[in-house]
Amino acid sequence: MSKPRKKKYVPKPCRLGGGLRVLLKIEDRAIASAPMTDDQQTDLAGGYMLALTNLAIGNASEESWECVVCALNIGMALAETTFEGQYEAEFVAALDGLFRAKIRSMKTGNYRLDGDGLNAVKIAIAVHDEQLKLAQRKEVIGALRIVQQRVKEGNVYRMEPS
Repeated sequence: MSKPRKKKYVPKPCRLGGGLRVLLKIEDRAIASAPMTDDQQTDLAGGYMLALTNLAIGNASEESWECVVCALNIGMALAETTFEGQYEAEFVAALDGLFRAKIRSMKTGNYRLDGDGLNAVKIAIAVHDEQLKLAQRKEVIGALRIVQQRVKEGNVYRMEPS
């Protein structure tokens, strides 16, 4: 025989929402591990493709330049972390071309890519588009966080004092 219970039974309080929080966390993990939807890819690509067009024809502002640089930095981070360094050299060449455009803009006031830079950026953008098709959302978010961390640490292109 078991001993009689001496403590008073106190039921555990039920949290608001019950087990829904657990289900939402499971759903969030499933969404994060899924690739980006076509609509999300189109939304992202629309901004940097317009900016690239402006850089190609010489109609660009610093915002256009920054938009393309940001996309390529995310692509570089994805290449380093998710895709085992594939196409990293293409991203470096493209960022070099964009940096040359930045230097030229300081003298002329016009953001325009040179021929080699434009070709390198087009290749890197094509690679980045394919990365977005293959990468999971959490990997893209992780790459964005890497870029943010590098900017925060000052690990960005800087112009040498002349």
